[in-house]
Amino acid sequence: MLQSITTNPLFIRLTRNAKGPSLRDTLWIAGASVLLGALIGIGSGFVTSESIGIRLAVCGLLSFTLTIPTALWPSIIAIFAATRTGDDVLSKDYDMLKLTLITPQQIASGYVFAWLYRLRVLFAIAIGLSFMGLCQWLGISLSERLSTQSVIASFELFSAACNIALSAFVILRVTGLAILASAAGVTLSLLWRQRGPAAIVAAIVMIILQAIGYLVSYVLPFIAFSLYTTPADWDINLIAISAGYGVVSTIVVYSLAWGTMRLARRWA
Repeated sequence: MLQSITTNPLFIRLTRNAKGPSLRDTLWIAGASVLLGALIGIGSGFVTSESIGIRLAVCGLLSFTLTIPTALWPSIIAIFAATRTGDDVLSKDYDMLKLTLITPQQIASGYVFAWLYRLRVLFAIAIGLSFMGLCQWLGISLSERLSTQSVIASFELFSAACNIALSAFVILRVTGLAILASAAGVTLSLLWRQRGPAAIVAAIVMIILQAIGYLVSYVLPFIAFSLYTTPADWDINLIAISAGYGVVSTIVVYSLAWGTMRLARRWA
């Protein structure tokens, strides 16, 4: 897979003069972003105060400030992919490319992964933002656990443990979401050959998908969890719900990305 992308003539042409850090430097940025995000998320729960309300307020404020960048980065990728693809398909380079033996599959994958490569720093930072949100409740759970042995503290600790256990799905989900966003922009530009409408629709689609994903993965499970379980069953049910939705959401994201890539091949 990686070799087919790096040897793709379209990918090579689009990334030949790309500016920015190397892939190795980008991996360092991603690692630092994850570490910083985790430290900030955990540290937000250890506010020097005896009031759990203040700690909740700090975590809530952090969640609110993270909402905008976390919700917007897929739309930024979609807009970038749509506009750059729209410009390229109207150029002479694209007409000459169609005269070669390049396949529609190579055209679609070349566009999708070339734009992701151009936005690799944004992608690395997005992973860090995701880990920041993931680790918010770990800090507050550990802090509360040290001060009390209440059922609520046990619930929060189990919640944090489940989130950390599912941290691998964060990277997988963010990667799949980035591929989906780029594929959405590329597909719409290949279909309409107009970058403006393609960029607008791609951004709206990603915002809607983000909202649906948040509703299905967090809001509905939390409501169902609160209504139909007892404190004695919180640990078992929470692990099952967290694991189930972590796996399902990751599969759905990659399925949508695969389907969008198939559409891009059809219209390439």
